[in-house]
Amino acid sequence: MKLKCRLSLLALSLLGTSFLISACTIANYTPAIPDNQPPTILTEKSGAISFSYLPELWHDGKDNPNNQGSLPKAVLKVREIFEKNTQFERVIISATPPVKGMHVNIYLEHHVSFSPYEIASIATLGILPHYADGLAYTVHFDVLADNTPVKHYEEEIRGKGVSWIGFLPFWWITHILNTSEDEAFLGTVYNFTRAARRDGWLTPKTCSSPGRLSPDQGARAMKSTD
Repeated sequence: MKLKCRLSLLALSLLGTSFLISACTIANYTPAIPDNQPPTILTEKSGAISFSYLPELWHDGKDNPNNQGSLPKAVLKVREIFEKNTQFERVIISATPPVKGMHVNIYLEHHVSFSPYEIASIATLGILPHYADGLAYTVHFDVLADNTPVKHYEEEIRGKGVSWIGFLPFWWITHILNTSEDEAFLGTVYNFTRAARRDGWLTPKTCSSPGRLSPDQGARAMKSTD
């Protein structure tokens, strides 16, 4: 019983410390979707494209794109970006690529590193200030045509921020004025759709074109971009 109480107190202590450090940090992440987006001129839309966003697509773990109540907000935002910036008439959320058609797998690679200064700042509950500037995430986009990998894109989420106990009254700046991690992720999706469309991948003609990459060529294309 005493051990459970101690573990509970330890968990609460760690949670409180994490919340305090987060509240004392003013941070900003890039990229962000531009406020004044350049006009997207698309020809007549047709066909369908599907995508999956890992690690969490659905709270219940089921491929249920019709139940929007079970979909995280970020997934719905990704679909909205695809709808606005691709030439496909329908955007489907699916954990598995279709046998025929275009599909994009999206997943995050988290870059975690702690400098001695950051550890000291955490240990002193933010009394010692700490500045950080660097790579936070790499967002991967695997493009598949007819269930064959044809292209791989990478977008970086970079962040910079300062942690100090004196910033506690200004915790709202990061959440209201600056670009958050979630908003930066959507910025990478926006950049991907523009780059992939420019390269000719996000178009219904990609799968039907006689010049589409063969499976071997597709595999080499994926490998060459790693």
